[in-house]
Amino acid sequence: MGFFINFLMIQYNTDRDEEAMEKLRPELYLEKFDTSRELENFQNETLRPILKLQHNLLVDLLLQQRNVDATIRNNVNRGILESQLKAFISQPHLRDILLGIIIGQFTRNELKVYGAFSKEVNKRIIQMVLQRFMDSI
Repeated sequence: MGFFINFLMIQYNTDRDEEAMEKLRPELYLEKFDTSRELENFQNETLRPILKLQHNLLVDLLLQQRNVDATIRNNVNRGILESQLKAFISQPHLRDILLGIIIGQFTRNELKVYGAFSKEVNKRIIQMVLQRFMDSI
């Protein structure tokens, strides 16, 4: 009996933690379409708010990487800057950290959606991080 009560308490606390995490996310006012695919809804309702919430952390992480700051200071051409930043972000170690910062904010239900589309979601996260970084410099 004690195990069952402990399980229920853990479940209750986990649900409350997930609600608290979702409340931390900024509310975005995006146009919604009835024809949107599940992946597009996930991007707009989950990824975008999390990316906005974690924006400063992501920018700080990128700026701490060797050569990123120098690349920003030395390149006037945005095309060259973007291609060099893509190269930095595609390094497996940095890419995994960036993904972890975002995926770590998922609720259990969001993690299930992520599991179904992980390859595409990872690609979108990296593209969105790059775009946000380019827009902020």
